[in-house]
Amino acid sequence: LISFIIVIGILVFIHELGHFLAARACGVGVRVFSLGFGPKIFKKIRGQTEYCISAIPLGGYVKMVGEDPGTVLTSKELPLSFSHKSLSKKSLIVAAGPLFNFFLAIFIFFVLYQFSGLYLIVPKVGEVLENTPAASAELQPGDMIRAINGIEIKSFDELPELVNETKGTRLNIIIERDGERLSIALKPALSQSKNIFGETVDKYIIGIVGTRESYHVPLNPIQAFVHSLKSTWELIELT
Repeated sequence: LISFIIVIGILVFIHELGHFLAARACGVGVRVFSLGFGPKIFKKIRGQTEYCISAIPLGGYVKMVGEDPGTVLTSKELPLSFSHKSLSKKSLIVAAGPLFNFFLAIFIFFVLYQFSGLYLIVPKVGEVLENTPAASAELQPGDMIRAINGIEIKSFDELPELVNETKGTRLNIIIERDGERLSIALKPALSQSKNIFGETVDKYIIGIVGTRESYHVPLNPIQAFVHSLKSTWELIELT
């Protein structure tokens, strides 16, 4: 429960901060910026805004001047009214909340990649399944997969997607065995498996299982940022 409250609190704070900063940047007055709902247990007024923490930490809100079109405003409040701003400014204010949540995801991934780097699975054959293309091509446990169709393989996790993208066409696989590089040709077989949602899907396989051995790759800030964008997009695509 505590973890849930902390996570929701951070997500909502960043979301509402996006609305708040966009509103201020667009010249809209903000009456209240609250983290949480219900009775206010802490509040501080700075300028025109009351900053507060409320008793129920399951949300939050930004109350803007003129947010309700039916509100009666004074002549001084009209220039600060949300309802009286242009469509582009109102759209920016509304969109800023979810955009800041995307920025938060990118930032979290960036910090993780910057300090932890990548842990990649060694592209090494741990087991060759019977009656599969890999068995017919005489792949052996211990073989290192170096390239497929000219594409360098750095991680075993790259193999399933790369093999499936070929749609069953013949592959030229470069392996390293006992310090010697060999070229092996094989044609993936169509198989059925379960995806992460438990759905039955068709995919192409060659019939090998990895060793799960891993190695560490440190990342510089630019590489960490690129991977943070990629990971955020992968979550969006998965969702």
